[in-house]
Amino acid sequence: MIRIAAILATLLVSTACGSQGGTGSTVPPSATATSSAGTTRLTLGSYCWSAPNVTGCGDTGDPATLPGLAVIRAATGETITIRLRFDPTGPVDVSIGTRDFQVDPARVLRIRVDRRGLLSIGADHGPDDVSYYARIRLAG
Repeated sequence: MIRIAAILATLLVSTACGSQGGTGSTVPPSATATSSAGTTRLTLGSYCWSAPNVTGCGDTGDPATLPGLAVIRAATGETITIRLRFDPTGPVDVSIGTRDFQVDPARVLRIRVDRRGLLSIGADHGPDDVSYYARIRLAG
């Protein structure tokens, strides 16, 4: 009986901590950007993401100061492809440097690069939200 209670207590604590729910994770899926220079995994920013019966949140602060910020190399005018691993439930917020715009919700986003700077992607998935970041560097 004590052994069963200990197992149940361990299971309860691991579920409540939010690292991994029974059928899902409280950490959003990764996202990638592909340019002619290759594919780069975007840096995960702030988020709140749900799994059954638990939600996990993380706040990164100023994305420009994130250590190991992803870098995307692209030519001016090139269209890069962003791949999300979920279906956004509303318009996706995008910014490159000081230019802000929205794109239609989709797993695959195509964004024309016309400047260098911080790329920011913000998307909702039902009640969940996530941001991804990268630094865009223009090639020759």
